[in-house]
Amino acid sequence: MLVASLSGIAAGCGGDDGQTAEEQAQEAVCNDADALQGAVETLIDDVTSANFGDAEDQLATVESAFNSLVDSAKKLSGEKQQTVQDQLDKVQGTLSDLTSLENLADIGDTLDKAGAQLESVVTTVTDALTCT
Repeated sequence: MLVASLSGIAAGCGGDDGQTAEEQAQEAVCNDADALQGAVETLIDDVTSANFGDAEDQLATVESAFNSLVDSAKKLSGEKQQTVQDQLDKVQGTLSDLTSLENLADIGDTLDKAGAQLESVVTTVTDALTCT
């Protein structure tokens, strides 16, 4: 569900040489969402496989991908920027919870919560950017 939703962000965001600054910003958000999708997929695979050493390393990748998405969203203008940023702000705390867990065996519940929040964020971003 999370993976399918995140892939929807990147699906319709191809590049074009004659892009406006806003179109470039939207493409950057789509690309960063795609990178986040890949990082989350790998994290889920690691946790599902009880590969907690790799999962711990992957948490840093997820956090970095999320931060890149936050940064690219700041380059959007007006209402689109505010809509996307508001959604990303909602997820920030849960992702911080993921990175601060001391017992990686407990990551499942927090990852489920993050997944649900990210799914909501993806829907909002997709609607705001018409990036389908």
